[in-house]
Amino acid sequence: MKRILFSAAALMCLTGCSSGGLVHDKAYLRAAAVSEGTETRLTLAFFSEEDETVTVSGGSIDEAVSEAELRVGKPLFTGFAEMVILDENSSGSAEIMEHMLKEWKVSPECIIACSKGGMALLENESAERLSGSVKEAVRQGRSPDSGLVNVLGKLLRDGEAEVAELSGSGADGAATIKKHRS
Repeated sequence: MKRILFSAAALMCLTGCSSGGLVHDKAYLRAAAVSEGTETRLTLAFFSEEDETVTVSGGSIDEAVSEAELRVGKPLFTGFAEMVILDENSSGSAEIMEHMLKEWKVSPECIIACSKGGMALLENESAERLSGSVKEAVRQGRSPDSGLVNVLGKLLRDGEAEVAELSGSGADGAATIKKHRS
């Protein structure tokens, strides 16, 4: 009997049935809206049953993310992010995208979009609807294909790139973003 209990306990340890590193111990980022000015502001939407967003600010993107982690009570996992919405007034679009690719480790295919009020848009609309709208606009030829690596490559090579433009009615058309805004 002791042998069976010991074997069962050993199997549980070897199969990873422990409480460390569970999926629900992290907040999985679905979409982010970024606005930079005197401070960095982020609105974040997550993969979860709740359609809640979190809006935070900080001296840098990393400080804003730390604030978001305090608000949601979990560390953020950014690697599954589907979309980043840049505010038309943000400066340094290339730097934002480089940071997200290197530090956040978002997918190279993560959608980059632009909006006049991206933070409010993400607060009021579901991230799923917004990213779906961009994908459909690209499929129909109404918006440019704006995967992160393609957009960043064009920005670094040409100094500007076209991305999908988002509004409350969805994606339709293109916006030009520049490497450094003046």
